[in-house]
Amino acid sequence: MLSAEETSRLNAQQVLSIIGKHQKDIPVIVILPEYDPQRTSTWLSAGARDAIPGADEAHILHAVLRELTNLDDRRNLSRTRQELNESNKRCQLLLADASEAIAYIHDGMHVDANTAYLQLTGHNHVDDLAGIPLIDMIAAQHQAEIKKMLKQFRANQPIDPIECELVHTDGHSKLVSLRLSEAQYDHESCIQLTLLPVMVPILNKPVDYKSFPDYH
Repeated sequence: MLSAEETSRLNAQQVLSIIGKHQKDIPVIVILPEYDPQRTSTWLSAGARDAIPGADEAHILHAVLRELTNLDDRRNLSRTRQELNESNKRCQLLLADASEAIAYIHDGMHVDANTAYLQLTGHNHVDDLAGIPLIDMIAAQHQAEIKKMLKQFRANQPIDPIECELVHTDGHSKLVSLRLSEAQYDHESCIQLTLLPVMVPILNKPVDYKSFPDYH
């Protein structure tokens, strides 16, 4: 919006007040009768995007084009943020419904986890994991290997999954396959941790048929 400093019905200060009251993203350029650095500074402090002498048409044109570009950028940014928020919501739903046990860790600490992960580890709520390092949930004999794996993890450099024993809250251990991958959580880089239970094969043993009561 181009607004003269003073008109018979409306002045630039009233224009800025109306736009501010309705919280509209409308850039205002104040047109001055003559160049005055102090008045320009005053209008910029009041919320105007610029204050330019009316005779300087080229300056006004460039200021208008600049503000239109900035306005378009802000609108695109707002749409992108909205799309990102919607995408995050969908990701949270997918995470919650995933059959795989998935958690996000930062600096070795849990920041989020899905229901399957909570069930696998024995926790009732994701808040229970706050402040618990991943390494504390790994059996002692595997901790050194996991520490090394976390230390060597680099973005875009996949690491092969490894098998280790996960310690349940009740004290028993479960053999799992642990996989790390790069992820983003709350706009911050982190590590996605995926755990898959490993089925331990049952060794075949010879059957002692004599133990059966009807054996002859």
